Amino acid sequence: MISDAKVMTLRILLLVLGGASFVIFQKWFILPLVGLIWFLFEINADKEKNKKYLKIALLFGIILMVFDFAFENWGAMYGYWVTLSSSLPVLAVPIEIMLTCIFGGAAWFLFIRNYKNKYFIIINMIFWSFGGMFGESFLIQIGFMAYGNGWVSIPHAFVSYFIIFVIFYYLSFFIIKKVNKK
Repeated sequence: MISDAKVMTLRILLLVLGGASFVIFQKWFILPLVGLIWFLFEINADKEKNKKYLKIALLFGIILMVFDFAFENWGAMYGYWVTLSSSLPVLAVPIEIMLTCIFGGAAWFLFIRNYKNKYFIIINMIFWSFGGMFGESFLIQIGFMAYGNGWVSIPHAFVSYFIIFVIFYYLSFFIIKKVNKK
C-alpha cells in the first residue's frame, strides 16, 4: 500500500497536470478525461475499502451532475452565463461538463470520505472554490464561457462553489454515515 503522503502528492500532481493540460490544449474533452483518471486513481488508492463505496460514489457523481445541470441551465436562462465550443451541448450544459461532474464528483467522494478533520474540510472547500473560480475565469479568457447580467468570478462564482461544497460535504458525510451503519 502506498503511504498517505505519496497518495496525496499523486492526487495533487494529477490535478495540476490535468489543469495544465487544459491550459495548454484548450479542449473541453480534457476535463472529463482528468475526472475519469482521478476516479480510477481513487478507486485504486484503497481498493478494498473503495469497493464498498463504488456505487455510492458514482451515484454521488450523478447527483452532482444533475445539480450542476439544473444550476447551469438556470443561470443560462437568466443570462448570467453561457458556455461555448462544446462538442455536444445539452441545453446550456456541455456534455464534457456533465461527464466531468460524474467522474470528478465520484472521485471527490472517494477522496473526502477519509478526511473528517474540520480544518482539512474548510481548506478543501476554499481550495476547490478558488479552483472553480479560476477555472471559470480561464474558460472566459479562452472564449469557452461568458458572464452576463453582473455575474463575476469574484465573489459570485467563488461563493457559489463554496456553498455547493458545503452542501455536498454534508450530503457525503450523511451518505457515509448511512453506509457505515449497514
